[in-house]
Amino acid sequence: MSNSYNEEQKELTRNSISQALILLAKNKDYNKISVSEVANKAGVSRMAFYRNYDSLEDVVKCQIREINNKYRNSLTEEDVDNFNLTRIYFETLRQEQDFFITIFKSTSAILILSELVEFLESFSEKLVCNIECSPKYRSYNIKFLAGGLFNVIRSWCNGGMIESADEMALLICDRISSHIVGVSS
Repeated sequence: MSNSYNEEQKELTRNSISQALILLAKNKDYNKISVSEVANKAGVSRMAFYRNYDSLEDVVKCQIREINNKYRNSLTEEDVDNFNLTRIYFETLRQEQDFFITIFKSTSAILILSELVEFLESFSEKLVCNIECSPKYRSYNIKFLAGGLFNVIRSWCNGGMIESADEMALLICDRISSHIVGVSS
């Protein structure tokens, strides 16, 4: 029972820190925010911050990883077509609209791209491709797709995420269909 309480407390602390960083980044340049400011806003000590994260950048990266894991876990066991694959992704991003819009407005948006590349590299093992390619080609293709998806997400965020997840999926699912035909179980 103690472990369960500790995990809940750790999760509460991590969420408080992440929310505090986003609140601060709405009104202040990300690069000028200090760990002390975030810890104070979150109501935790600097020691608690460093027990959970190595840096402010780590807070953003961890939040992006959690969102990507949420997406991955939301996919059903059966194969998913490209439209639903992209629609579910945009629905997941919309649930974190405040986070993404704030990060894209800050100078830390490149963290989204690096985490997107890392996510697609791991997620690509589940993707069913309609062409055979070498590991080198696959790696470059993932980076190409990540760059395009990153810019689409950035434009969507900068526009206030007005388009629905369905509209966003329609816009890009044909672009990925030339390489990806779905997800295997």
